[in-house]
Amino acid sequence: MFELLMSVDELAKKELARANKIFLLFHSRHEGIAVIEEEVYEVANDYKLVCDHFSILKERVFRDKENINTTMLEYYAIHLACEAIQVAAMARKFRESKEEMK
Repeated sequence: MFELLMSVDELAKKELARANKIFLLFHSRHEGIAVIEEEVYEVANDYKLVCDHFSILKERVFRDKENINTTMLEYYAIHLACEAIQVAAMARKFRESKEEMK
């Protein structure tokens, strides 16, 4: 797990660098919180999709169905991870924007 955490931390740093090339630092705490809120909203939506597709998988397994496909569960789990990385990146951006916010 430690290696995965370090890899995700590096991805969050890369995402922050990418975002900083496109958008300036946050000008206010309100701007920062609005951006983070959007990313958290996207995490919540993707988490719901992961849960929904897991429920479908579980039901098919419990009903001994033969046609079991985890493609969409995998897709939404990866998408959820990407959104979570964006939350981490924007949290760092918020911290780095303190001087700009004054």
